[in-house]
Amino acid sequence: MGLRERQRLWLSGLIAATGLSATALARRSGLAQTTLTRFLTSDHHGSALSARTVEAIETAAAGTLGITQGEAAPFHPAEAENHLAEAVGHIVSERGGLDPWRLSSRALEAAGYRPSDVLIVDVKATPRVGDVVCAQRLSSDGAPVETVFRIFAPPALVAQSHDASITPALPLGDDVVVRGVVIATLRGRLAR
Repeated sequence: MGLRERQRLWLSGLIAATGLSATALARRSGLAQTTLTRFLTSDHHGSALSARTVEAIETAAAGTLGITQGEAAPFHPAEAENHLAEAVGHIVSERGGLDPWRLSSRALEAAGYRPSDVLIVDVKATPRVGDVVCAQRLSSDGAPVETVFRIFAPPALVAQSHDASITPALPLGDDVVVRGVVIATLRGRLAR
């Protein structure tokens, strides 16, 4: 699968997750309306989206979903192995409300999650005690400051890490809110 096809799967997944049309997502990204519609519907083998265009789309989609970066970054298929990008694309295109993130933190290392794992977040799911969740730390004015992944254990979110620099518990409240539940984890090939 080439870069263009991987980008089309990724874009289809974002459209499903945000509930926006390709035209609406293009507008929110500051792109011409036809940039995404032509890219998705054209059968001609054209070029892939530029890095600038992808960044604009990621920023707009993250804002729509109410998620910012922090301990993870939105998953980008161009930065992943073909098999991983294809698997993520298929998962998120199957149903709406799924958002893939690449973990960069060791906050859940003792629970089996490693930096660079791809976490599939269901933004429509209601968390249950023990679920791994995607949450946001908010500033005093309610603006998202950081995205974190923790275990849901009301009245807090807890880390499971051997890294002493990671805050072991984040109290749920006005400044820490859950945005979705991790429903799947994908891991790329191990280096040989």
